[in-house]
Order: sequence, then C-alpha cells, then structure tokens
Amino acid sequence: MSQLILSWLNDDVRLSRKVTAFERDFANGYLLGELLSKHGLLQNFEETFTNESNLTAKRQNWSIVQEVLQAAPELGVKLTDGQVREMMDEDRGSSLKLLFQLRRTLCSKAIGSVSLPTKGGQSQPRLQKQVKEEPEEQFFDQRLKQLRPIDHRYPYEVHGKHFVDEHTQQLGRAREGELQEIQERRKNVQDFRLAQHEKMQRSQAAKELAKKAGEQHWQGVQEKKFKLLEKDLDFEKEMIRRDQLRIAAVRNHYEQDCGFREGSEDFGIAWFEKNLQRIGIDTSEHSGTDVATIEAATLKELYEKMNDKLPTKAALQIESDKRMAKIRETKRETDIARKERARRQRRVQVEQQATAAAVEAKKREEELQAQQMLEAARRQREEAEAEEKKRRKQAQWEERVAKSVAYKDKFEAESEEAWQKFVEKAREERAIKQKHQITTKFEDAPEEVSSDEEKPVVAAPPERKRGSIAAHMASKDKSMSEAQSVKDDESHSAAPQIEIAPAEELLSCARETVMMDYLFGRGDWTRFMPSEEETVAGLRRALSRLGEDGEAVGVPRLGSVVQWLCKSSPSHTHQALPEVRNQAQLAKDFLPVVALAGNPAGLCSGQSPFAAPLAERLSQEFGFSMIKPGEVVSECMSLAEKPPQEPDWPILARMRELGKEALALRPHGVPHAMLAEMIFRKIELLSAPAPKPVEEEDPKKKKKDKKQEEAPEPVRPNGVLILNFPCEIWQSASWEASLQGSWSTLLKAHDAEENHQARLSTLLAPFWIEDIAAPVLKAEDAEVAEAAEKADFDPSCVPSVRIVRLQYPDEATLQAAILKEVPAEFDAATGAFCQGVDQEIQSSTCAADQAWLFESAQVLSRSFGVPFHNCHDVLVQDGEDGEETVPAAEACFKTIRELVAFWRRPMELPESEPAASDAADEAVADVPVEAEAVPDAKGEEAVPEAEAAPSGADVEAEVAEVAEVAEVAEAAEGENEEPDELFEDVEDLESHQVGDTIVIAEAYETREDFHTLWLQGLSSYLLGIRETLQEVDDLAGSFSKDLVYIQRRFLEFLQRPDDKALVLDEFLRGFPLRRNVAPGSRQADEIQEQLQDLTDKLWVHANHRKQESVEERQRLLTDGFWEEKANAHLQLSYKLQAFELCRFKVAMAVLKWTYTGEKQGMDCFDVSALEEPSPELSSLQELAAWLEESAERAAAAEPTGIELEASTMDHNMEPIREEDSSFLEASVSIEKEGTEKSQLVAAIQAERRALSRKCRSIAAWTFARLEQMRAQYDEIFARMDDWIKDRVREENEAIKETERQLRIGRWEDEENHHTLVRTMTVRRSHTGTIKPAPSSAAGKRRRDVLKVIVPRTLDVNVYAPPKLSVLTEMPTASTRPSSTASQGIGKTSRPSGRPLAPEKWSQEMMWGLLTRLCDLGAAGVCDAEQLLKALLERRHGALGLENEQVIPASWVVRPLAVYHLLCRTLVEPAWGATGIDMTEFFLALAHNENCIAWPTMEALEATRAFLCSEESSLGEEELAMYPDVAVSEELFGQLPLWPPGVCPPEIRRWMFQVLVCFAEAEVRLPPKPGTGEGQGAEAAVTARRIFGYFGLAAAPARAFSQYCRLLLPSSLFAASEEDAQPQAPVPDLATFCNNLLDEGKVPEAVPKAKAKAKGKAKQEVEEEVEPPVVPEEATVAFSEEVLLSRQTVMKSLCSHGGLLCRRRGLETLFPSAGSFQLKTAAEAAALKELQSLVPEPEVPEAEEEAAEAS
Repeated sequence: MSQLILSWLNDDVRLSRKVTAFERDFANGYLLGELLSKHGLLQNFEETFTNESNLTAKRQNWSIVQEVLQAAPELGVKLTDGQVREMMDEDRGSSLKLLFQLRRTLCSKAIGSVSLPTKGGQSQPRLQKQVKEEPEEQFFDQRLKQLRPIDHRYPYEVHGKHFVDEHTQQLGRAREGELQEIQERRKNVQDFRLAQHEKMQRSQAAKELAKKAGEQHWQGVQEKKFKLLEKDLDFEKEMIRRDQLRIAAVRNHYEQDCGFREGSEDFGIAWFEKNLQRIGIDTSEHSGTDVATIEAATLKELYEKMNDKLPTKAALQIESDKRMAKIRETKRETDIARKERARRQRRVQVEQQATAAAVEAKKREEELQAQQMLEAARRQREEAEAEEKKRRKQAQWEERVAKSVAYKDKFEAESEEAWQKFVEKAREERAIKQKHQITTKFEDAPEEVSSDEEKPVVAAPPERKRGSIAAHMASKDKSMSEAQSVKDDESHSAAPQIEIAPAEELLSCARETVMMDYLFGRGDWTRFMPSEEETVAGLRRALSRLGEDGEAVGVPRLGSVVQWLCKSSPSHTHQALPEVRNQAQLAKDFLPVVALAGNPAGLCSGQSPFAAPLAERLSQEFGFSMIKPGEVVSECMSLAEKPPQEPDWPILARMRELGKEALALRPHGVPHAMLAEMIFRKIELLSAPAPKPVEEEDPKKKKKDKKQEEAPEPVRPNGVLILNFPCEIWQSASWEASLQGSWSTLLKAHDAEENHQARLSTLLAPFWIEDIAAPVLKAEDAEVAEAAEKADFDPSCVPSVRIVRLQYPDEATLQAAILKEVPAEFDAATGAFCQGVDQEIQSSTCAADQAWLFESAQVLSRSFGVPFHNCHDVLVQDGEDGEETVPAAEACFKTIRELVAFWRRPMELPESEPAASDAADEAVADVPVEAEAVPDAKGEEAVPEAEAAPSGADVEAEVAEVAEVAEVAEAAEGENEEPDELFEDVEDLESHQVGDTIVIAEAYETREDFHTLWLQGLSSYLLGIRETLQEVDDLAGSFSKDLVYIQRRFLEFLQRPDDKALVLDEFLRGFPLRRNVAPGSRQADEIQEQLQDLTDKLWVHANHRKQESVEERQRLLTDGFWEEKANAHLQLSYKLQAFELCRFKVAMAVLKWTYTGEKQGMDCFDVSALEEPSPELSSLQELAAWLEESAERAAAAEPTGIELEASTMDHNMEPIREEDSSFLEASVSIEKEGTEKSQLVAAIQAERRALSRKCRSIAAWTFARLEQMRAQYDEIFARMDDWIKDRVREENEAIKETERQLRIGRWEDEENHHTLVRTMTVRRSHTGTIKPAPSSAAGKRRRDVLKVIVPRTLDVNVYAPPKLSVLTEMPTASTRPSSTASQGIGKTSRPSGRPLAPEKWSQEMMWGLLTRLCDLGAAGVCDAEQLLKALLERRHGALGLENEQVIPASWVVRPLAVYHLLCRTLVEPAWGATGIDMTEFFLALAHNENCIAWPTMEALEATRAFLCSEESSLGEEELAMYPDVAVSEELFGQLPLWPPGVCPPEIRRWMFQVLVCFAEAEVRLPPKPGTGEGQGAEAAVTARRIFGYFGLAAAPARAFSQYCRLLLPSSLFAASEEDAQPQAPVPDLATFCNNLLDEGKVPEAVPKAKAKAKGKAKQEVEEEVEPPVVPEEATVAFSEEVLLSRQTVMKSLCSHGGLLCRRRGLETLFPSAGSFQLKTAAEAAALKELQSLVPEPEVPEAEEEAAEAS
C-alpha cells in the first residue's frame, strides 16, 4: 500500500519534491497543503504555508490543513489534534493513514459523481457505476462465479481483489518502468554521443579560430616588420637624399666661391681673371688659342716645363688628405646606418620570439588549467564520497555512544539507589550501636573506652543525597584527591630537599603565556594590580602588625646579590676569570713568556724602531731568545719547501706541516690559531733543540782532520721574548687558548647552566633597576685583588705570558712620531703576515694608518687582558735620576728589566719560617704589581699604586715588620698569655688586604649553600606557580562542566515520567462507552462523577511533581557545591600566596647572609604562618574578607628581625676628642655598620613591598573569578525557576486537554453496525447495564487521550557558561618605545606557542632602537652613554624574558662588559671621534647582521660613473652640482654598490632611510617596517653623503684617498705627480692653507693657478699670536702622494682621521657568520692547550734495573 501511495504522489500528483519517507516529508504539513491545493481545496497556498521544520511553522501549517478538511465534509476525512501531534512527532504510520483516506476520496472524486438531493434540499454526491475493465470482468467471471455468496472464501476474494489488482498494476508499471529506463538509457547514450560530437566540433572550430587568429597575428607581425623595414628604407633614402643635397650645396658653394658658374664675374676667379685682363694678362679659356702657352725649343724642354706646371707631391698629398677625410666620414655614416638597420632587425626578431613564446605559454596554461579542472572535479567527487562515509561512521559512532550513555545512566541510577539503601542501613546500625553505647556508658566507662580503642568504630561514609552533585564530584575526583594527598604528604615530609629543575625546563616554563602574564602583570592581571597608594597602605598595615617602621623606603638590591651568587657579575667593571686555566706545556723555566709590543709608528716598525734594540738588550741581559712572528712564519715555510729528514724531530715535523698549510693560505694570510701554534712550536724547539744526527763511521773514508772543528751545539736560552705579538684581541685569544686552553668572557656566549640560572633569577630579582649592593662590590673587589695577587705570587695562577706594551705618554708625542715616519713601500710578495689587524698594518704604507690600526685594536686587547692580569703598559718618555735626565730608551729598559726580574724570581718559600713567610706573603700582597714609569708633580719618577713593581728594600722592610710581630706573638704564647691583643696588627693587615669582606671571603661553603637555596626557591616558585595556574584552569573547566551537568540532571528529574498515565489508563479501562446518553440521566451523572475523580487525581500528581521540583532545586542549591568550588579556589589562592611568601623568605635569607653573615635556618619553605581557608565560607562578603585578610597576613608573615641602631651618639654625651683615635674608629665602624643595616632593611622592605603587591593582586584576581563564578551559578538556578514554571504550565495544559477530550470526545463506534457484548457492572443499586464493546475507533480515542496526558518536552537550551580561562591574551604594546627608561621597551604580546628569539637584528628591531635613541635626545650624533642605555634596555628586557623580540638572542647572552666595551670602541676622542655617528652605526649594524660586505672602491667608482652617466636620468644642471647632487630612493636602489643579489631590496631601502633620517637638521624618522609607508616622494640624499658613509675605510689615509677619488673632479687624477696641475681649491682653514703652502715651497719653480679662495679663515685664539693672513690667491699641486707627504695633512689625519674610519668593535665583539665565531660555554670548556711534542728522555738501562730492584 505504501508503494501505491508513493507512486500516486510522485507520478500522478507530482508534488514539488519527491516523497521518500511519509513521516519525515509530511511532518510539517507543507506537502499536504500542496496536495490539497493541487486538487482545488486550498487557495493561496504559497502565501499561507511555510516550508520549515520549527514548531511554529508546523503548528501554523497543520491548523490550516485542519480548517480545510473541516470545511470539506464531502471528503469524509476527520483530522484530530492527536493525529496532528502524531504526524508532527513523525510517528510511524500516522501520515500514511491520512494519505490513504485522501487518495481514496480524491481519486473517486476525480472520476466523476452525481449529486442527489437530500432532506435539506442540498444535493449529495452519489457514486456512478464504474465501467469494469477486462481484468475485472475476468475476475468476476472466473473467480467469483465459481463461489457461492455464503461461501467463506467469497468475502476474502472480494476483499483481496483490490490488492490483487494493485499487485497486477504494480507489475505492469514495473515492466513499463523497465522499458522506459531502457529507452531513457539508450536516449542518454545517444545524447552523450551527440554531445561529445558537438563538443569535438566546437573544439575543432575553436582550434581553427585560434589558428586563424595566430595566422592573422603572424600576418600582422610580418606587416609590422615590413612596415618597419620600409620605414628604415625610407629613412635611409631620406638620409641619402639629404647627403646628396648637402653635396650639391657644397659643390654650388664651391663653384660660387671659385667663380666656376656661368655669369659669376663679380667675385671669385672670374673677377680675378677679368682684372688680369685689364692689365694685359688673359687667363680665360679662349686666350692663347693660336699661340702656345708653353714655349719650348724641344720636346724635352716642353716635357720638363709641363712637369713644372703639374702640382707638387705635397699639394697632391694635401688634396688627398682632404678627400680621404670626406671618404672616412661618409664610410662612418654608412656604418652607423648599417648598424642601426641591424639593431632594428634584431629588435623585431626579439619581439617575434617573445610573441611566439607568449602564445605557447598561454596555450600550455590553458591546457594545464583544463587538466587541473578535471583533476579538481575528480578530487571533489572523491572528497564527497569520503565525507559521506565519514558522516556514516560518525552517525554509527554517535549511536553507539548514545547507547553507552544510556546504559551508563541506568547503571549509575541503580548503583546510586543501592548505595542509598546501604547508607540508610548503615545509619540505622550506627544509631542502634550509639544508643547501646550511651546506655552502657555509666556502667563500665573505662572498659568501654578500652574496648572502643581496641575495636574502633568505622564511620559511615558521608551522606550523599539522591542526585547529589557533591557525591558525583567526589566519585569523579577520588583518585585525583588521593594522589594529591600523597603528594602533599611527601612534600611536607621532605620540604627542605627540593629538587632543582634544569634551567631549560624552567626557561620553557617561564616563556609560557600564562607565566608571562602572571610574572609581568599582563592580560587579566593588569586590572588587578593595586595602585601605588594601595600597596603602600597595605605594607604599612603589615608592618604595623610586626611592630616595625612603616615609613622606611624600599630600595631593591636583591638582583645584584643573586647575580653574584650565580657567579655572573652584574657590574661591567669586573670580568669573570677564565673558567679553565690549565698548565702550559712549555718548559717551566721559559715561563712566563715575555712579549713586547708597541705602536708601529716609531716603536715596533719604521726606519728606527724603538722596541727592537730594547728587546735585544733585554735578551742579552737575561739570556733570552728573541722571536719575531714574521721570521717564525718564514722559517716554517722554508721547512715546508725542504725535504723532510729521517728520522724527523717531532717539533720540526709539525712546523713543516704548519708551513705547508701557510703556503696554501699565503695570499690570504696566516690564521691566528696557526700563528700561535707556530710560535708555540718555535719556543718548544728552543727549549728542546733537535739532536744531531748520528753518523756511522765508514772505514773506507779517511778520518777527518783533527783541526777541523765540529759544528757547535745550540745554546739553550734562559727564556723567550716575543717581539710585537700579540697586537690584537684575536691573537691574544688564540695564544691563551693554545697555552692554557682558556677563553675570555668577552669572546664567549653566556649559555652555560649557571648563566641560564642567572637569567632566570632576573625574573624575580632584576639587577638593572637597582644599585649594586655594597657587600657585592666588596666581594668583587676582593676577587679582583685576589686574582691580581695570585697572578704575581701564586705559582699555580701565574700567567703563561707577560705582555709589555710600549705606549706614548700623550697624543702630541704620538703625532710627532707619526710625522717622523717616511711612507714605506709594501711588497706583497714577501708579506707572510697574520690575518686581521696585523695584515692591515703590514700592508699599510702610511704611518698614520698603522698608528690608527694599532690604537683601535688596543682598546679591545686591553679589555681582553684584564681578567688574566698579564698586560703592563710602559710609557716611552725620558726619566730622571736625581738631577740627570735619563733617555727614554734607558728609562724603559730599566723599568722592563725590573718587571722581568720580578716575574722570573723563584716563588718557593723557605720551610723554616712559615709564620714569617705567611706574613711576607700578606705584606707583598699589599704591594702594587704592575709597573709604569710616570713622573709625578715634582718631576721625580713615581710608580703608581697597583702598578708598581716591588723593590727589594720595600719587600724586606715589610717582611721584617711582620716577622717582628710574629716573634712577639710567639713570645706571648710561651708566657701563657692571650695572643689576641698581640695579633691585632696582623688582623688589621688582613682586613685591610681583603677590603672588609671577611664575612663573605671565609664562608665559601655558606655561599654555595645559599646559592643552592636560591635555586631551590626559584625552581619551586616557577614550577609551583605554573602547576597552580594549571590547577586553576582545570578547576575553571570542571566548574563549567559541572554546571552543565547540574542543569541536565535537573531537566531529567523535571521531565521524568510519573503515574498520571497509569492512572488515566486504569481509568480508561473501566470508562463506559457512551452511545446516545441523554443529558441529565443517571449514566451521564456517573460519567461526570468519574471524570471529576480522575481530574482530582491528576491535579494531585501535578502538585506533587511541582513540590518535588522545588525541593530538588533547593537541594541542589544547598548541596554544598558552591562552597566546595569556592573553597577550592581559595586553596589555590592560598598556594599562590604561599609560593610568594617562600620567595620572600628566600630573598630575605639571602640578603641577611650577604649583609650580616647571619645563617638563617633552612626553613624558608615553611608557610605555617598562613592560615588555610575554612570550608564554611560561602557568601562573597566572607570570601572577600578572607582574601583581604590573607593578603595582609602573607605580607606580615615573616618579621625582618633587624633593629637599626643610632648612627650618632646621644646629645648628652661629650664630644669625642680627636686625640682619642680608638673611639673615633669605633664610631666610624658603628656608623658604617648602621649604614649597611639600613641598606639591608631598605632591601628587605622592597621585597616585602613586592610581596604585598603580588598577594593583593592574587586576592583581587581570585575574588573577580569568584564573582563571575557566582554569577554563572545564580544564572543556572534562575533558569531552573523558569523551567519549573514552564513544566507546570505544560502539565496543566495537558490535564485540561485530557479532561476536554474525555468530556466532548465521541466514544461510540463510527460504523453503523456494532457487535454488542453483554457486560454487567455492579453498582450500589445492584442493577446491571448493557454497554457496547469497544471498537477500533474507541481504542484509537483512548490512545489519543493517553498521548494528550503526556506533557510536551521543554524546548529549552542548557546554559553553557564560558570557561574562565587562565590563558588570556596579552595586551598589545606600543610600537614606539617611550621616552622613560622604565617604558623604553614595549611589552609586546607573545602567543601561546611562543616563537624563539630572533637570531639577528631585523628592521623592526633597528627601527625601535633608532626611535629610542631619538627619544633620548640624539640627533645625528649620540654619546656612548645614550647608546649604552638604549642597548641595555633592550638587552635587559630580553634577558628577563619580558620582551625577547627587541634584540637578537646572540646579543642577550653576552655580558655587560661587552656592551660597555662596544660603546667605548665607537668613540675615539684622540682621533677626532668624540661622539657616535648614528648613521654610521646603523649602517654598520645592517651590514654586520646581514653578512653584507661594505662596498669596495671599484663598486664606489662604478657608482660614481653610474651617477654621471645617462642611465641615472640626471640632468646637466644636477650633475653640475656634483657631489651635492640629490639621489632619490629609486635611484639609490639602482646604484651598483654591491654585486647583484648580495643586498636585499628591503635592506637597501632601510639604508637609504637611515641616510635620509639625519641628512638635515630636522630628524626625519623612517616609517615602521612592514607598514608599506615611505618617507615621502621628496626624500633624497646627496651623493656626498652616500660616498661619505660608504667610502669609510679601515685607516685614515686610505679613506682620504678614497674620498679624493670619489668627491673631487676626475680630471685631477689624469696627470702624474710630476705633471700635476694646480687645480685643487684652497681649504677653508687659513692656518692649514698657509702651512700647506709653506711646506710646498721647493727650489724649482712650480706653476701656479689663479683661483680665489672661498670661505673665511678660522682664527685660532692664542695669546700674543697674530692671526694668520688669508692668502688672496694660492695654488697647490694636487697629488695624493704629495698631499700625504705634507705634515699639515698628516696632522689633520692624526687629529680628525678617526672620523674617516670604520669602527671594528661591532664586527669584533658581535661577529657575523663567516668571520671569527664566538665560542659557546661548552666549546670554551672543551678547549685544550697544545700538547708538547718533546719526546720523553730515554732512561738508561742501569737506572731501569735499579728502579725495578727497588
């Protein structure tokens, strides 16, 4: 039957969409309305019906359908509300029944009907007799005629006839459908073939069109080509025509000039001949026709005269030259035209090739696009299929999950019910037992107690009500609570043994977003940080609790103390000693190696070097061997060129290998490490020379003459003196690494574990915001003093090399030495020199360049030698010996000789006098070490403190004094007296020596303990905070889930089935069938009474349901869920405050020990002073009060424990007399101690203030979260109230509708005939009634009523509160740093997956640094302090993890000393560089960080040629202003400063913006990179500024030469020095001009040019010195060699040459890839010193036997 209905709807009626499932398709009533509209029963269908599936649309559509069916009674279809609800609920078979009735009625109505009159005069339709078809006739004839009407088969056959017909029709339609499908398939195949054929035809047509278009294009190109050729031909013709016209014009002009034209007799030759004729000379063509022009007697004479008439050879040559010039010009023009034609032809060919390539590319692109479209369609189909499979699997999985959830809920309900029964039973048993105990209490109390103790009563589990959320959470978190309790027990039992986590783990923990928000107060924490006034007020209340002064000002000093504990000094003045100092493998008597270095200008090189003879004298004095690095390299190379000897000495073999490597690297120079090893092996060879080869005696050879002397054996020197090495930082580093395996902190990255620990410590104690603590300064000074002392007196710490640097006393002396030097010629063929500065010095020919290179390198080299204490400066100047003047050479020799003698003294002390030796050591320790001959104010030679070498008399005096003290002590000890008073002098000496740091110096183990304590506190703090915040996040998530769970459980409880349906069903079973019951009859009254009883029962059940819902809501509200969650949050807040308190206690313990030496007990992790929250807290007021109290309690949990003493005496005391020195010293010490205590109190106050601020922010943050949680909690209970109201309303409506159905419903059978059943009903009157049996219609009515009594499901949404996530987004900071130091770096946000710190300077970083420097007041030039401040702001921000995106990671791991040294190298006041050029610095930074080499001289010259060429598009007027020609950004991008591909466009643009930034007086900051903005179209920079910065060289003279070639006219360089033309203008300085002119006067006459001087002379203000006269005219021969030979030029280079040079501090201290690389901590620790190659001496056999015997 369903198939029949489907075929009717889809084939006959043809609704708007195909019907597949009756229940789903007809649920909203839309298709039913369309069905009625198609049969004319409904008007305005599209306007009244809505095709939607919501409840409102369904109700509207079905109400209209009910109205239509009620208005058409002829259909005989009755649609009740119950049926409508069934169809809306998609009950199975409900829609099919209605459709079957409608089909039966509508189909019969469609065939036709006859109206019959009725009683009321209206016509009723009467069915016509249908015409029977052949199958029906056969049915009646063959099947029914054979049966009798009374046969039981007759009604069955009649009833089944419709089904048989329908089956037959279905089979027929199936066959027809199959035939139709076959036809449609054939038709589809034919249509597909036709479509493919049409597609192929269209494709062929498209190809033909494309081919035609290509041919047309080719024809157009050919036409264009021919037109161009015709144009070229016309052009050539026009040019030829013009040449012909020009030739004709010239010819006419010539004829006119010569008078060759007819009628030209007024001028030219004709006029001349006419005048000749006047005087009787006829020269016309008609003259002398009869008379011979030449008179000759013979032919020979005629021939000779005719030859005389001919033009001479010179005349012919002149004429030929003229003609040849014209021929050459014509040929040149012809060649030009031919080249132009060829060029145009090539251009046409190139265009044709490009067009063809474009056509082919377009064709390939179209084919590829079509292929990709096919592939995309295939992929889409596959994805759709995969998605369908996925959805099917998901649906299956969801079905399984739903079943599992249902089973789980059922099991939980049963388990909960069973548990409830068990609880009730246990409660009853417990009550009985307690009652029994009470009755027997007074009878036998002690015994009962003992019995109770022996058998303790097990308490019943806590009561859990039905549906208790607390019980659910307890069961869910049971395992978690047990694990947490075990963890808490372990933590309480082993609190002091806190494991220190690795630094990498702590760094990753601190870099998390949640931790950054908490530590730096970002995100949500920003709103909860208390103000300054609130913090101060809270701190005062906390201190008032402790009874301490609340007005003390907090000054943080913890950072410096912690950095000192972590062995990373916060002070830039003290560099850490090398971590590895191994023993050098050289001979002991050769150590220390003495090195002598000095400035090349007059000291170590030049015509008369000062150091060479000095080194020779020292070598002769001490028996040293002098080593020159160049000679050592040459020796190794010469060994490499010689064949090796067998057997070869190991040292020589290694030197030979080094020589081979040096030969391979000879053009580039010897590396520093190789040079250091060469010198090392040379020293080894001197200490252990190669033995002579043993020669075997040959008996055949004659014996040598006895007189012939053998070669003497080499004499072993007493030591080694190295000349002019090391002279730069990399040479020193390579030398120290080779000798001792040590590496300086300046050239090392601080990435070791202790460095990471120090970096992590800055999170809690940033050292850059505070002053360094006094004890830390003392400890650092003591460490430096101790290291210096050990370097001179401890044999195990003596440096392996002692470097003596010769130094000029002042700048004037250095300048004079430079002027004395004569430029030398550099021979590249003999340059076997080292790389770096040494190579540049040796390749320089100018003394100023050599001096600059050496002095700039010494700035770095001096800082490198500070931690080694092995560098000593000696001033080269005259000394005084009484009244006599000692020459500089002799004075330096004496000073160095004393130093060398002091260094090489024996350090073993006598064992007989230990006391005196100890005192001597302490006395010597107080004597300065380094020596420097500096004259004092009186003119006498004085040795400054801490640098003077100890003389023998001073040392003996100190030793004697201390020995006397020791003897007195021994005598006092022998007399049984206390030696304390006698040793006061010795103790004073010790305390003076150490520098009042006895507490820190003698407690090394204590320092390690407190270091461990700090790391334990740091580790527990970071990991504990992260764990606690994670718990907060988990608790917030569980709170949201639990709220949803509460609502769902309440909805389930609210809508669970009750007994109303059972009551109604029981009622309906006995409810009588009414048929024609008269109103007011007894039966009617009985029915009304029964209905009233039923209604009362239903209302009782409804009220009971309402009461249960209210009680369940109240139970949920008072179940303790809110108290449990609030207490959990308070517990987490308590944990956070406990971690903060532990941090404060650790900090206070460290500060107390540092200042006072007090060893506080290791109970810093005891938080018993804090009070845990009570579980009874519920209201927000109570929670807020507890949080406020907990914050104040945490701030006052630990007292300071330090009492400040008065620093001054009472006013009543008498003033201390000056004579009483002991009281004065005591008062000074008391005042000093009070000052230190006040500093300690201020430091502790600062930490307590931070504690108070953090605890208050935690309290505010926790309360804000509790407020939001409470609002969410109240929201769900408000929704519960609404749900109860809605449920009560639905139940009331259901009861009312049930009553209405029972009262007005038709309960009699709809059929005309009924089968009566006799039933007896016993009533009070004992009378029986007969009622009809219930028919199918009555059963359907009962089912409808039972459905009505069930209320509708609440259409509500469960409130899902948003999770209070801890991982909040950090606020975006300002892109431009603020002008204040605290806000110098914007606190930028970092996503949860934090990217790593950048490895190099990006444009955003450089832009931020540039803007920060401008905020600090720098305009073009800044001082070292401003740059240092800006760099350290960024370094500290990244070091403390606050903002790691403002400076590269390689800069963060460098110590502070490197930053100070960098800023110091950028300033050279002695050479004119008094400030830091910001443009130069940022250009150098961009080159260094991006590994871009500076432009070479060839590139700069090419750039100048490009600017002067036509390619630059600069006009003649602009080029006339060179070098002040303006260069735009577009033109700057085209300059050939670098090879193609070396400098990226964005870096080139940044360099241009930097050049423009400070080009004018007004600073024009570049836009922020990445915004796409520019500095404006008018932004330009002059060529002078471009060459001024990119033309910087490594030395002054080189830069001067480059600037001359780049900025001056190029014609000045065409002539040589001898033919130099006087073209250079006179400079502005009159003094410079006069000096230059005076120096240029030579005996020979020099041509002078007349040029007026531009500018006025600058007068120097001097006493009694007349200002120089400005010359009116002056000429100077321009030549580089000539100018550099003038002393005035050299003086200028010496005073201001630093402005022309690039600083090498940036590339040295922060090297880029490809240059000298810095070493990591692991690489520095893995360094090994060079091993000695000297073979061990062979032990004689006799000695071996003796050793074995012993």
